[in-house]
Amino acid sequence: MTLDGVKVHDTGVDGIKITPAANDITIINSEIYNTGRRTKSSADGIDNNNGDRMIARGNYIHDVPGIGAANVVWALDVLQGAPIGARALVVGGLDMHLAAPTIAEHLADRGVVVEMISEQFDFARSVEDATRLPLMQRLADRGVTVSLLHALVAVADGGAVVRDNLRRTERTLTDTTVVLACGLLPDESLADALRGRVPEVHVIGDALAPRRIMHATLDGARLAVDL
Repeated sequence: MTLDGVKVHDTGVDGIKITPAANDITIINSEIYNTGRRTKSSADGIDNNNGDRMIARGNYIHDVPGIGAANVVWALDVLQGAPIGARALVVGGLDMHLAAPTIAEHLADRGVVVEMISEQFDFARSVEDATRLPLMQRLADRGVTVSLLHALVAVADGGAVVRDNLRRTERTLTDTTVVLACGLLPDESLADALRGRVPEVHVIGDALAPRRIMHATLDGARLAVDL
């Protein structure tokens, strides 16, 4: 099944739900926003629950006003030298891994005052304790504020508005660079450049969809079996 150029919005929970054994779903060039109108606790733009070989490319998933402002950068932009102000808000969203905390540590090492927010209840809960607990200690040593159960709700006037999802309160941060360490998109530019120039092109790993290394190696193993 292919969803191409659709608009999904104002859903009760997830925007698009991929159920177990719903394989080979392609979602491209679509816009998904304002999901979780009934509940925000587990609402995703696209929720893949064990469907294999899903492709999501060129989609715009959002519900944060002002997200395109000049004070918003991606985590990868930070690693490539994007200018950051004296204060940064690192947004982990619903990600459960290392992107947000490692970027927060990197910025703190550069002398930036950092707050990291996550909508998760626990800190980097998909990471083994031997890694995540020392990382949280290093963040504490560097003065990084870690705010769990917090979400970015707006970007405006060079700052940001964050919401405490537990207390249902909001606060405004001024003069803050917003660093998005979540919501990565695949990059098929190399595959596109090679198509027509080589006999076969197979897209796997993060070029297919940004995930974990276990998924990339599984893609490679499945392709090797097919070949």
